[in-house]
Amino acid sequence: MECLWMVGLFGWKKPEELDGLVDEQDVVADVIKTQSRKSQARGVVLSCEDPVQAHPYALEREVEYEDRITLFISTGSLELRNVARTDTGEYSVNIVAGGGSPAENGQTSLTVYDPVSNVTVTVSSSDLVEFNSSVTLSCSADGTSITTFTWFNGSSEVTASDRVHLTDGGATLTIDPVWRYDQGPFTCEVSNPVSSSTSDPVVLSINYGPHDVIVRTSPSDYCEEGSDVLMSCSADSRPAAQFKWLLNGELLSFTGAQFELKNIQMNQSGNYSCQAFNSKTLRSTTSQPASISVLNIVTNPSVTVSSTDLIENSPLSFSCSAYGSSLSFLWFNGSSEVTASDRVHLTDGGTTLTIDTVSRYDQGPFTCEASNSVSSSTSDPVVLSISYGPDDVILRTSPSDYCEEGSDVLMSCSADSRPAAQFKWLLNGELLSFTGAQFELKNIQMNQSGNYSCQAFNSKTLRSTTSQPASISVLKRITNIYVESSSNEPIEGTSLNLTCDASGSIFNRKWLINEQDLKPSENVVFHEQKRVLSFKVLNRKDSGSYVCEINNPINNQTAVYSLTVNYGPENVKISGPTEVQVDKTITLTCFSDSVPTADYTWIKNETIIAQSSKYIKTITGTADEGEYICRASNDITNKTSEASHSVLVLTDVPQEGLTAGAIAGITVASLVIVAGAAAGGFYLYKQKKGRKLSKNSPKELHVYENASNTQNFNTDEKHVYENDVNLYDRNL
Repeated sequence: MECLWMVGLFGWKKPEELDGLVDEQDVVADVIKTQSRKSQARGVVLSCEDPVQAHPYALEREVEYEDRITLFISTGSLELRNVARTDTGEYSVNIVAGGGSPAENGQTSLTVYDPVSNVTVTVSSSDLVEFNSSVTLSCSADGTSITTFTWFNGSSEVTASDRVHLTDGGATLTIDPVWRYDQGPFTCEVSNPVSSSTSDPVVLSINYGPHDVIVRTSPSDYCEEGSDVLMSCSADSRPAAQFKWLLNGELLSFTGAQFELKNIQMNQSGNYSCQAFNSKTLRSTTSQPASISVLNIVTNPSVTVSSTDLIENSPLSFSCSAYGSSLSFLWFNGSSEVTASDRVHLTDGGTTLTIDTVSRYDQGPFTCEASNSVSSSTSDPVVLSISYGPDDVILRTSPSDYCEEGSDVLMSCSADSRPAAQFKWLLNGELLSFTGAQFELKNIQMNQSGNYSCQAFNSKTLRSTTSQPASISVLKRITNIYVESSSNEPIEGTSLNLTCDASGSIFNRKWLINEQDLKPSENVVFHEQKRVLSFKVLNRKDSGSYVCEINNPINNQTAVYSLTVNYGPENVKISGPTEVQVDKTITLTCFSDSVPTADYTWIKNETIIAQSSKYIKTITGTADEGEYICRASNDITNKTSEASHSVLVLTDVPQEGLTAGAIAGITVASLVIVAGAAAGGFYLYKQKKGRKLSKNSPKELHVYENASNTQNFNTDEKHVYENDVNLYDRNL
């Protein structure tokens, strides 16, 4: 396979004829159809690829390409080296396939350019005046087929506008008129399809201004007479501006950007300005004026006052004077500035301070500060003596509220007053003989209880104020506490009253049962502010340890009463054998529910045979059989209760075994006896004491005194408490 190249008018070339290098390997022929451009003296590579069989062709005009051409067999590329403008032309490739396939052709064009060089900019003028001058810049260069001209001001591309014009295909740049920002540097970039080149920068000299003429003074606005004032002037100008100075519009002899007024005097006060002039633009601009006021320093401020010894709410006037020029005045109370209000007035340019009604907070020290823009001075302080009060009169006691009879009580009184208040003391509104801020009640007695107050008096304001009263209650200690029962032997089913009392000042009573607060119920009722604890109907469950606590703010005491509710006897039972042999001993035991423990009596055939809980007897014969009765009695409740027990005496010695009939007979007999005992058993209740009163029975009213009265109790006295169920009397 071969790839043949048609080079211009030189005909077809074999690869070995182009570079003398023949490679015996397959290649792929491909025609480069895009245009290729290379500058002179550079190489050009053309490629041809196709897996076909090529035929050799004759080559012509070999001399022009000798040693400048190379064919790359592996890629089908053709390289031209050291290209010259004469290499410009059409390049064709002819691919001949083997086996009778038709030939294929391809071509491309090559244009060779000279590079751009010697780019030069010329300018019509480089010394210009802003807004008045115009300038033209022209660009030229060496090279072939120059296509574009591009202008730059610094790094920014210059584009056409109302005052910027690009002509001659961009080779000429005209600016009309020029501005200060058009000074450059300007450059021209020239390019063709294969190269570009930029000119040297051109800088324009554009004269402008003066603009933004500014005067600065140090110090500004105000200065002290005899001091030095420095003034400076600046302007935006090219070339630098020349300066002249004016005072109140009149030209001064000073020139230059700065001038100093030494030992300035008051007649040099005024409006200073500077005039800037540009010798190129021939323009001048004058600054805004800077005002300079020459002042005398402030000296000798002093304050006069209408009075320094005042009573609160009276009027007051201050006046302030000082030496100096353009003075202003400020007033201070301590470190706080005094400002006008409904009662405070500043008049006469601030030299006069008037207070319609002085308050205790106006005592000062008051000062007047006189100032101008260059100095200030403060007067000596003025302190006022303002009498006020007495206010906020407060009475304190130790101890407070309550105290024990015989103790000491200290009272003190205070008031907000100037001068210090004088104090008097009152009890229940009546004047006492005590005076002074404190007094002590030693060994205080109950008749000294009451509402104490103190009265404060101010000898300057001639006002007096009385404190809120402080209540002092003198109390006796709680002593001799006791609990008394309406019955020495409480019985279940009856009522009972427990009375708790003591000597001293009683405030509160509290009852506890088994260390728990006792709360009222349907059966438990409190009377006389818990002085009396009443049980409507006693129950054995009411037994327990009852505590009564009496207290007041001074102390407290407790008394314990152990309540035992007596009841019974109930549930009388007899234990023992129901059969016994002659000459054997029988033991019968009787027991019951009873408080206190019941007394027991044994009865047989209506005859008392023993008085104990146990009955022991040796059986002598059938005369000992029968029904044994145990009678339980309670001397407190005056109740009795009985139970019976049948005993069968066996005279024959029992055999080892009994017949079925005998066993049945014994069983029936036992059942009959038990049934009889059950039928004959009974429960007796008898109330011997505590008679029931009728509704018309006389009732005695008892009044109990607390505090200092002593209670006398007559054991023969009859106390009657009416409960919800019945009336019971108690005879002690």
